Amino acid sequence: GIGKFLKEKNPNVKIVVSDPEGSIISGVPAGGPKPWLVEGIGEDFIPATYDRQVVDETIKISDREGFLMARRLAREEGLLVGGSSGYAMAAALRFASRYTTPANFVVMLPDTGRNYMSKLFNDVWMQAQGFVEQASERVTLREILARKQDRRKIISIEAGARVIDGVKLLHQHDISQVPVLEGDRVVGSLSEATVLKLVHDGRDLAKTAISDVMGKPFPVLDVVLDAGGQ
Repeated sequence: GIGKFLKEKNPNVKIVVSDPEGSIISGVPAGGPKPWLVEGIGEDFIPATYDRQVVDETIKISDREGFLMARRLAREEGLLVGGSSGYAMAAALRFASRYTTPANFVVMLPDTGRNYMSKLFNDVWMQAQGFVEQASERVTLREILARKQDRRKIISIEAGARVIDGVKLLHQHDISQVPVLEGDRVVGSLSEATVLKLVHDGRDLAKTAISDVMGKPFPVLDVVLDAGGQ
C-alpha cells in the first residue's frame, strides 16, 4: 500500500523489500520455505494483498545480519528497534552501496525493540542462536579476579543518584551494568537494558532516581580461602 501510494506521487521511486532467508516473498528458496526467527515479516505463501508490480526489488537478509543491525542501531544511533527494523536497515545499506552518486533513501523501521530485550538484545540468547561468538576460554572466578589491575575499588553508584549519572558512569568505564549501593550495602543494580527501556518510555533520565527503577541486586559471594591461604 505504501509503495503504491508513493509511486502514484513519483513514478521514479524505487520500492525495495527486505525478506527473511527462508521466506518465499522474494522467491522460493532451494528446498522450499525454511524457518526464520524474526517476527512480523516474511511468509511461506504469497498473500493476496501483495502486489509484485509495485516492488522493484527484494533483498534476502539472514536473522544474524538483521539482528546484529538492530543492535548496531541501538548502540550507534540510539534507536531501540526490533529485528524487522534491523532487516530493513540491512537491506537499505546493501542497496545503497551500489550508488556512486548522491541519492535519498527512506527506511521504514516498523517496530520498537521494547519487546525483544530477552531476545536479540540479550547476549546469552544471541550466543545460543550462534549469532555472536561465545567466549572460548573457560576460566574460574579466582583467575578473573587475579587479572584485575586494581581490585581495591568497586565501581558502583548510590541509590539516591539520578539515572543520567549512572549512564555517565557506564560510558566512562565502558561497562553495561553497575551495582547500586546504600552506604556499604548492595541494594540493587542498574543496567543498559533498564536505561533503554526508560528512554523508550520517554522518562527524563536527569529527573529519575535510580532507586525508583533499579533492578535486583547482584549476587554477593563470600571470600573463602583454601588451605594455601589463597
